[in-house]
Amino acid sequence: MEAYRVGEVWVSGPNIARGYWRNSLATQQTFRALIRGQPRRDWLRTGDLGFLDENGGLFITGRIKDLIIVRGINHYPQDIERTVQDSHPALRRGCGAAFSVTDEDGNERLAIVQEVERTHRKGLDFQEVKKCMQEAVTRQHEIAIRSIALIPPASLPKTTSGKIQRSLAKRLWLEGELEVLA
Repeated sequence: MEAYRVGEVWVSGPNIARGYWRNSLATQQTFRALIRGQPRRDWLRTGDLGFLDENGGLFITGRIKDLIIVRGINHYPQDIERTVQDSHPALRRGCGAAFSVTDEDGNERLAIVQEVERTHRKGLDFQEVKKCMQEAVTRQHEIAIRSIALIPPASLPKTTSGKIQRSLAKRLWLEGELEVLA
């Protein structure tokens, strides 16, 4: 196995569940992965991306379902979100979601939903903030942001442990259910 190569994390062993209750198709896809050329052994596809270092230590880099693929290049949403939040002081740290959306031609495009700091909302030049976001992401990641939604503080969906719910943020944005400031 090659050190530092990112791929999906698969696990196997006696402590892994046997499958999903009454869902044989999902069980087959998730719990019955096989490695070609290896003796028959079922592997659980975790959906996590990660790599092993030279000592065999596992490092998780993200989730496959959150990965943004634009023009065949993989982008981690956390990296783009950090770039966005570093681009202007009015943007709340840890309170943005980057995800891909499909345009009318079937191409994946980048969208950003980002909270604005409460203390910066009044008199804020939203177009200037969006311009800073666009320039930073283009410079750092070589992709353009197709859509930006600036939202009020504490309106981005998160889990009870504080993790960003990107899929839910995307769904709410697509359905017009988020309060958008600009």
